[in-house]
Amino acid sequence: DRALAFVACRAAVKANTPLAREELERLVVELSATETPYFCPHGRPIVSRVSLHDIRRELKRNW
Repeated sequence: DRALAFVACRAAVKANTPLAREELERLVVELSATETPYFCPHGRPIVSRVSLHDIRRELKRNW
């Protein structure tokens, strides 16, 4: 299992890598088909929830 996790991480899209919309959509579809879509093979979270309040605060918007 550790070897597979290592290979999976090496092949994964890295943070801040620009992707086309089609690639993003494909990744979401493939991710949703996995057994653990919220965690990487090492158990680290790869998806997080952001509230509308947090988005507004970050954008300094009051709508």
